[in-house]
Amino acid sequence: MSEGSFKHPLGNICLLDRTNYAVWVEDCMKVLQGIMAWNIVMEKEEEPEDPGRPNDFTRNTILALKGYKDHKQWKLQALAIIYGSWTNAVKVFIKGIDDPVEVWKELEIRTNTANSSIGRMSLFRKFSTLRPTP
Repeated sequence: MSEGSFKHPLGNICLLDRTNYAVWVEDCMKVLQGIMAWNIVMEKEEEPEDPGRPNDFTRNTILALKGYKDHKQWKLQALAIIYGSWTNAVKVFIKGIDDPVEVWKELEIRTNTANSSIGRMSLFRKFSTLRPTP
């Protein structure tokens, strides 16, 4: 069972372990939506092109630079929130991955028990042992 929760100003996220992926996803999604990073993690928002060091300071150049920096900040915050909401047992799966999109995909593969054959067998066994009660 989960060791606790990750506290964020926009909500608490149950710590992801090997058994609570579905609950963790819902909690994490709400916080990521709150910081405007959900679409980044789901690859629904493209990263703006790096404008580099501006030669001029026109309104368009300043807006492009601000958009790039904001996107980068949301992406880093998303990674911090996702990383902070795991148990130590899960952290070993994602060692060395610094992109929240890649981290999210790897977590789904590793901890979403409904997607893995072992997880499906476990769910099948639990279902098979259920008996109706009067």
